[in-house]
Amino acid sequence: MGSNSVYELWRTDRGGAEQEILSAPSIAPVDRYLWRYFGTEIRGRAKLSRLRFPVEADAVASGYKIDIADDDVAHLRDSLNEIVATGFGGSAGVMALVPLSYLLAARPDEVAAAFESSSGEPLFPLAR
Repeated sequence: MGSNSVYELWRTDRGGAEQEILSAPSIAPVDRYLWRYFGTEIRGRAKLSRLRFPVEADAVASGYKIDIADDDVAHLRDSLNEIVATGFGGSAGVMALVPLSYLLAARPDEVAAAFESSSGEPLFPLAR
């Protein structure tokens, strides 16, 4: 894909309309976003407790920030103020981007360890 490429992730419920979840200028944020869903599935199959993901804009991982562009769009920006990913659907977009910031800030082995550990360490605490 060219330098102006955008990677998009969409979802649809049975019989429902398609909804864009996020877009990104590179595949890496989409890949890390999907870790959350696959990791949650792995935890479920291993009968591990649910993890609690941060979802508030002010709880974003160090080195990242959330920029609310309008009622339906939020941007995740890195320390260089570059847009890393865009979330859609107002607060749903923010709720997608905040956990993504933690998944991007961590090394892949830390992400895997968090989903495989009983405590969710080193990234996410257990749900209460």
